[in-house]
Amino acid sequence: MVAWMWTSWVACTGPRADVIEPPTFEENTDGAWLTTWLRLTTSEPTALQIAIDDGERVREQAVAPATEHRVLLAGLLPDTDHTVTVTISDVEGRSKALEPVTLRAGALPADLPPLQLVVSEPDQMEPGLTLIDIGPYLTAVDEQGRVRWALRNELIVHELTATDRGTVVFQSARVNLTEVSLSGAVVNHWVAGGEPPQLASAIRVPLEAMHHDAVELPDGNWLTLSVERRQMEAYPTSERDRDAPTQRAWVAGDVVAEFRPDGTVVKQFSLLDRLDPDRIGYDAVNGDHWDFWWSGPTRDWSHGNAIFYDAARNEDVVSLRHQDAVVALDHDSGELKWIFAPEANWGPEFADLLLRPASPDLLVPYHQHSAKITEAGYLMLFDNGNHRASAFEDRIPNKRNGSRGAEFRLDHAEGTWDLVRDYGPQLEPLVFSGSLSDADDLPQTGNMLVTFGNVANPGYPGVIVREVTAADPPQIVFELTLPEPLNLFRAQRVSGLIPGF
Repeated sequence: MVAWMWTSWVACTGPRADVIEPPTFEENTDGAWLTTWLRLTTSEPTALQIAIDDGERVREQAVAPATEHRVLLAGLLPDTDHTVTVTISDVEGRSKALEPVTLRAGALPADLPPLQLVVSEPDQMEPGLTLIDIGPYLTAVDEQGRVRWALRNELIVHELTATDRGTVVFQSARVNLTEVSLSGAVVNHWVAGGEPPQLASAIRVPLEAMHHDAVELPDGNWLTLSVERRQMEAYPTSERDRDAPTQRAWVAGDVVAEFRPDGTVVKQFSLLDRLDPDRIGYDAVNGDHWDFWWSGPTRDWSHGNAIFYDAARNEDVVSLRHQDAVVALDHDSGELKWIFAPEANWGPEFADLLLRPASPDLLVPYHQHSAKITEAGYLMLFDNGNHRASAFEDRIPNKRNGSRGAEFRLDHAEGTWDLVRDYGPQLEPLVFSGSLSDADDLPQTGNMLVTFGNVANPGYPGVIVREVTAADPPQIVFELTLPEPLNLFRAQRVSGLIPGF
């Protein structure tokens, strides 16, 4: 095997390879904006080092040896001239820089909703781009709030993330999981439910649905949320009156599902079988999230909205919004391992599983989103805080309520939880996001990325994305806002997706 390495300019002589076709640019027709293809042909295999200078920064991109190169350049600045310099190197390490060429990037889509940058302190920020779904576009935004990549998508997106393969994965419309390359080409597309797939290449997954979230497991399988419907003979009719009569009702409950890349379902664990189907939280009676799915009234008992695989404990961690609960199942057996939730309305059979606050003055989360386990082993989530009450308790009105990103220490030996940090209660006035939203731990800096989606307060923008430090009080080092409430479910900071970011 020949070992390739980059060397500095060899003054005596360049590579023996001749340049058959000098660097030229080819329009990308796969759909992604602010991208283009660079083509170059040499007589012998050469490795490339590509430098892209947009006038503010120089980004470098290494390319493996070949004679015919077709390389995607991404992360371009809109309406900007870029100087592209290609250095070729042969197997013996001799290199030569070719004449620079100028690349003009096109404009942003005309219907992309406007972003406003409020704060940017790059020296204190987590490196990388921020992946966010803005209206009909998936986008990647740099530290100055500028869109560096965009892909049109008409469907409502929940999960949006990047893989180590340099691809983007998003879950949409309660049935789709799609993986695309940076060019916008579909790499994989899985579809659940009974509707015909939109793509002929789609891989059918025999699940009722595939909604809100999906996680790629270490073995390449996918963990996601499905749903089932059951008819219950005596379901509660009121979230406020414990003595109200019950009635027969169709009830939707979440299902933890795992499937292989070929679509084969490996397992399904029903939450209705593992928790108390008679226990309700607010919106578990009146929520209509699944009505249209079965064309009739369907009580939204659990409303799962996040799933995460905790490799350290081999557990599937699930957020159930209408139970105000985050629960963990053994990944292999589906056994219920612990419950993080308000203490109200749990039966005695769950007493040993329910984690309790280490102090009575701790603020208990309600109607949460985006639950996950951090690298430090903490539970992080976005505490929407709807009602700040369990079923049959007095509710706090939205105008006096607030939301937060929060991180918690779970002590499984003691059966307790404690607050590590949060961001939201420090704000004046409070920000209330009654739906959507996200909170992420940023491992290199220890910062927190908090997305207040669908903000209800009239004095705030519709969407606020903030990166804050772990200091006390937290300091804002990055803030993006969108003027109108949009279906912005999550924002993710990703590093290395586009070379140089």
